[in-house]
Amino acid sequence: MFELDLHRLAVFYTVVNEGTLSKAGDSLYMSQPAISAHIKALEQQLGVPLFYRVGRRSVVNKAGEVLYRKAEQLFSVADELKAEMDELKGMSIGRLNLGASVDWQYRLPDDLDKFKQKFPGVELSMNLFTEDRIERLVLDRTLDMGFVGHVPTRPELVTEHLGDDDLVLICSRTHRLFKKARTRPSDLAHEALIVREPDSAARLVSDEILESQDLMDGISMELGSYEAIKRAVMVGKGVGLVARQSLGAEIQADLLKVLDVAEMKATIQLHLIYLRDKKMTTSQSAFMEIVAPRTTLATAVEA
Repeated sequence: MFELDLHRLAVFYTVVNEGTLSKAGDSLYMSQPAISAHIKALEQQLGVPLFYRVGRRSVVNKAGEVLYRKAEQLFSVADELKAEMDELKGMSIGRLNLGASVDWQYRLPDDLDKFKQKFPGVELSMNLFTEDRIERLVLDRTLDMGFVGHVPTRPELVTEHLGDDDLVLICSRTHRLFKKARTRPSDLAHEALIVREPDSAARLVSDEILESQDLMDGISMELGSYEAIKRAVMVGKGVGLVARQSLGAEIQADLLKVLDVAEMKATIQLHLIYLRDKKMTTSQSAFMEIVAPRTTLATAVEA
């Protein structure tokens, strides 16, 4: 009987999804030499190479494409088996792996708490990742669901729009614009602007509104979280662009102010993503009922 090492197959599957050994290593918490060894052993076991070299890149070949499709089918069956076993066990035990972008960090905690109170026996894991990383981790089945601030284009993913958040300009209480009732884009012409890091959903929206007012040259800092932007603004480093949901005590304490700039209003769309061909587990369905009631899911958009 032909024996296939499923762990090596999973490593191969992740390498193809991630695109590079380095990214696959980050996803699997493995070193690149270890991943290379698994791929080499799998090729030896199958008797065919799975990649060919293009410069410094390894590109999956015809045999690799066939193996990838079959691996996807195999893992889909494994997902169905796990889901059916979970249904037999009920909600007394189980595990749910979630990933979210920074744009979700202020909305999800309440839903996570509700879920844990209702299903204390389910082990719940939620980590913050970049948008692209969340997509890849959902694709390789590391994450059951992902929460992002953009619409993915991969056909393997189902996308559901669960809400919006406003992107707003903020200044500190010592800033010259703090006491102005209304701010015009021209008032920001010589300001240092603090924005999110490149490729984040918030940065894409920020660039759109800054470009519309010819303010891109004003970007002075790129930071990886809204908390970092708020702190930089509070110590006088400039004017920041943050999600409204990230603001709370700072506004109440008059440490920060949301600037009213009518010409620069923008919205970040919040989406849930999951794998189209992966059968949902009982715990996944239960969490979706909390974060996105059926009335919301009726408006799902398939990417």
